[in-house]
Parts: sequence; C-alpha cells; structure tokens
Amino acid sequence: ALYVALAAALAAVVPADLYRGSTTAGAEAARLLAGVPGERALAAVVALAVLASVNVTLMAGARIYFAAAVDGLAPRALARTDRRGVPHVALWIAGGWSAILAATGRVDRLVTWTTLAILLLSTLTAIALVVLRRRDPAGAPFSCPGYPWTVVVYVVATLGVAVSSVLYDRLAAIAGVALLAAGVPVYAIVARRRAGA
Repeated sequence: ALYVALAAALAAVVPADLYRGSTTAGAEAARLLAGVPGERALAAVVALAVLASVNVTLMAGARIYFAAAVDGLAPRALARTDRRGVPHVALWIAGGWSAILAATGRVDRLVTWTTLAILLLSTLTAIALVVLRRRDPAGAPFSCPGYPWTVVVYVVATLGVAVSSVLYDRLAAIAGVALLAAGVPVYAIVARRRAGA
C-alpha cells in the first residue's frame, strides 16, 4: 500500500514526460516539492532503506548457506555458529562475496540480474506454503493472516513484477534465470554424493 501510494504521489507531482524517462523520479518529485534540501533528505531515506534491505538480504542468504551446510549440501564450515547461535562463518562468506560483487560490477546490473531469480524463488516459497498446509492443515508452525488470499495476491503481484522485469531487460532476465538454473545440476550432484556417502 505504501509503495502504491508513493508511486501515485510521484505520478501526480512529476510531469509525465520527465517521469517516463527518469530513473530518479523520487528525487525529481522531492526537488519539485521541497527544493534541493528535500531531494537530499529523500536520498538519505533511500540510502537507509537500501542499507536495511541489504542487511536483511545478507542475513537471509547466510541462513540459507547455514541450512545447506547442516543438511550436508554445502561445506561443513558454513554450519559453524558462535556462542549465541549466529552462523558467523556463513555471514562472513556472504558479506565477502557481496563486497566482491559490489566492487567488480555495476550495482544496477547486479540488481537486475538477481531480481528475477529472487522473485521466482519467493513465488515458489509462497506456493510451498499452500502445498505444506494442504498436506498437514493442523501442523502449520505460524499463522498467515488472510490465508489463502494473501498468498494468491502475493504470487500474482510477484509474477507480474517478474514479467515486467523480463520485458524491461530481457538479456539481464535471461542471465538471472541462467544463474539460478546453474544451481540445479550442482544441487543434483551434491545430493547424489551425499546419498551415496
């Protein structure tokens, strides 16, 4: 709702021709409404939002590495935790890899490459909730307000953004899907070795 309200406000404030060609519509709107100080304030808010998003993504990624290591699908070192139960090795690896990517590539390209993969994976996660609840309706470990409609709305919206990202930059979308697909044979090989061990 907040995103839609912000997009509507931008569309109302920024002239259509400027809005169409701009990659910084928020900054344009802030400058029109409050001058340069407003633009700087919005830039600071956006920077904080990006840092918060990076923080969450980094922590979630480290937990995925940790879970894969616990299941024997990644190096054992990634399953190490400190005295508080934090997977510190996985966090360092995820942080280091993120720093390398940020230092060697344009951030906008990296975001474009990964957006479609993240959207597809989060869609599968939402669908998995439906599957798991059908298998065991009483065994759900958490509540989902508005279920199943919240899941339906999420999946439709996410797939809509995914299609939009493909239409916006087809080559980057293909690169993202190829990167994601490359993990499938790797997973199959590791899982087969683990089963045979």
